[in-house]
Amino acid sequence: MSVKIFTCLDDPSDIVRVSCVSHSWRDFVIANGLAKHLCLRMFPQLSRVDRVVEPASMAESLVAVGSWI
Repeated sequence: MSVKIFTCLDDPSDIVRVSCVSHSWRDFVIANGLAKHLCLRMFPQLSRVDRVVEPASMAESLVAVGSWI
């Protein structure tokens, strides 16, 4: 039932707000791919994207930032 309700949301900021309510709601949003489904609904051309390749320097900087947390 919750998935049906949350998939009716049209604004990405609503999905962000839902995921900020609690850890369990955040996990629910992630586990059900609600942000991804909304993104694909808003930008259907993204469904043809096979993969995303990040530059090595960007990946290294993300790892460095993640290690501080």
